[in-house]
Amino acid sequence: MLVRASRLAEIGTTELAELIQDAWLSRASKKRAETWLAAQSAQKT
Repeated sequence: MLVRASRLAEIGTTELAELIQDAWLSRASKKRAETWLAAQSAQKT
C-alpha cells in the first residue's frame, strides 16, 4: 500500500508500522515471513 507523504500526518505511528510490516510480509519469502511472525507472536506473550 502506498501512502502519500502529504498524508503521513493523518495516520499514527502504529498504523504506519502495520502498513510497513504488511508490505514487507507481502514481499518476503514464506520462510522469512513465518519466522518473523513467530518472533512477533513470542514477543507479545
